[in-house]
Amino acid sequence: EAEAAFTDALKSNPRDRGARFYLGQVAAQRGDNARALTLWSGLLPEIPANNPLHDMLLNRIAMLRARTGKAPDINAMVEGLAARLKSNPDDASGWRRLVRAYSVLGQKNKARGALADGRKALKKDAVGLAALNAEAANDHL
Repeated sequence: EAEAAFTDALKSNPRDRGARFYLGQVAAQRGDNARALTLWSGLLPEIPANNPLHDMLLNRIAMLRARTGKAPDINAMVEGLAARLKSNPDDASGWRRLVRAYSVLGQKNKARGALADGRKALKKDAVGLAALNAEAANDHL
């Protein structure tokens, strides 16, 4: 019954986050990893990085990819974070993660660009700005 209700909800609103999450869960439990990955990968960019569901989705996506022998697409995940920060620029921890991710990937120019964007976005958040600057120092930017 629940699956049918979520399927109906998704038909009437293809962007329904709850329906996509729970239908992904059903698919994963049934071993339909491709469907679960499709649902959850599409949902991930819509969930703010500071929402506990974000980390849960990242973990489940990584688990499913490992199960199917596919490595997570790190670049896509980083670009998803960058896109989320454009719509939610007040996310100080997101800016730190983005700067760190670009640095780890060896993309120093993108790291510096994210640092500049983060500093602009967090100019009124002294604590967030200080943490972002500390991250930049750790990454030698």
